[in-house]
Amino acid sequence: MTEIKNTPYIEYHRKYQPETWNDFIGQDKIINQLKIDVIENRHVQGRMFEGTAGTGKTSIALVLAKALNCTGRPKDSADPCQKCDWCKTVQTAKLGAIHYFNASKAGGIEIAREIVTLGTVKQALGAPFIIVDECHGLTSAAWGVFYDYLENKENTPKAPIIFCTNHNPRIDDAIRSRLQWYKFNNIRQQTLEDWLQNIADKEGITITANGIRWCAQNAGGSARMALARLEEYLRNPDHYDADESTTTALMRYMVWGNLKRIGEAIDKAAETPGALRAATEEAVRQLTSYILKRGHGNVESGKLPFHDLADQDAALADMGRVFNPQVTFTIQEIFENRLKGIWNVSDEVTLYASAWTRATWYASHYWKELKEQEGR
Repeated sequence: MTEIKNTPYIEYHRKYQPETWNDFIGQDKIINQLKIDVIENRHVQGRMFEGTAGTGKTSIALVLAKALNCTGRPKDSADPCQKCDWCKTVQTAKLGAIHYFNASKAGGIEIAREIVTLGTVKQALGAPFIIVDECHGLTSAAWGVFYDYLENKENTPKAPIIFCTNHNPRIDDAIRSRLQWYKFNNIRQQTLEDWLQNIADKEGITITANGIRWCAQNAGGSARMALARLEEYLRNPDHYDADESTTTALMRYMVWGNLKRIGEAIDKAAETPGALRAATEEAVRQLTSYILKRGHGNVESGKLPFHDLADQDAALADMGRVFNPQVTFTIQEIFENRLKGIWNVSDEVTLYASAWTRATWYASHYWKELKEQEGR
């Protein structure tokens, strides 16, 4: 990967898109297996890459396709040369090099037939790969179409297929036995921390060890998500802390009206039994203290929201742009209703997740109004 300076801003997940084997982290075992396939020129009709989003499945598929067809690669090396026409074609995603399908958008029998027909036709560029992403979206009938293609008893030239999925797809044993399966691991937090620090150094970014740790521990084992967290952190570094409480993590995205991130924070909190209820109870107490503070009451900072962040005052100032007493009372009431058991839901996680989601939606409405007023 080459750093490009004096150019418009490029999001980190695009700027640091892996181009060679050495660019990947946390998948050494799989990469070593694939390197052997490249050196020995093994033709594998179907592979299954399974793992969490952002662990390198599609990117590794692209590097594999590049390496297998590279014309400038020494025979005893698995590294694509990055200079031949094939490598340049794959890297610039020119039409014909890699055929990409997303089964979450279309997973029926017709798309499967299209893929099989495409793979059977002789291609102009060597042996182009077909990548079927989100393959858990394929129907049972669609999987059945791939049976003969993957079996390939006639040993006719057909484009290899790499299926990618975030979780184990439901396919019968006849198909499963005709695929080579690769289980991608979630990337260890320490590995992500070291990688993020390396990127920060390349970018000339000053970030604390605590900030790096927050980004890594909130990445869910995903390299792509770690880069997204790094960008999020750098926008407001004082609003995050690796040792922050569950309440603070939830309150931050609720206060900002960020529905996407509140869902992720809820999922993380739900991993610990009772954490969502405890965070909801604490949120009610903090909101009570916040209202008293807004009314010029004498309230200790430790009882207010965001007390465990480096710059609590900055976080509270942002909160104050939208959270007047009326908004705060309404959100507090949403939480209190759940705690009083008004809602007849047996699943406690669902009960409190709905409260945080509703409160976040309510806050997002007022943020939208504020932005519209500021834009006038």
